[in-house]
Amino acid sequence: MLRLARVRQGSIATLRAVTGRVSDYAAWLEPKTQTAAIGQWEKWLANDAKTAKLVHPLRPADMELGRTLMCLYGKNEVIEVDATGRQTFSVSEAGGLFSTCTSNPADGKPEGWNSVWK
Repeated sequence: MLRLARVRQGSIATLRAVTGRVSDYAAWLEPKTQTAAIGQWEKWLANDAKTAKLVHPLRPADMELGRTLMCLYGKNEVIEVDATGRQTFSVSEAGGLFSTCTSNPADGKPEGWNSVWK
């Protein structure tokens, strides 16, 4: 499933970059759940694609994983939730303060990993 999500991410990133259009399409969700977003691209293809001004060269885009990292300052906790709201990560430290950053693939970490430190 992750492999297919990466293919979908590459496709939507290319479409967004070359057309300059924004989209509600989310690569990590199953396409059958995104009929409205896919329908908007189909409508654009039918009505505007032939005369669209395309952007080149393309700018690379980050992989969207559909995750959100949240700092709960009152609880001294950092949590990560996926696109469905399910908690996928948590760390806390009594009386501690945290800093966070999303890794860059050039850092040698897999894409989408986050670092949390005190």
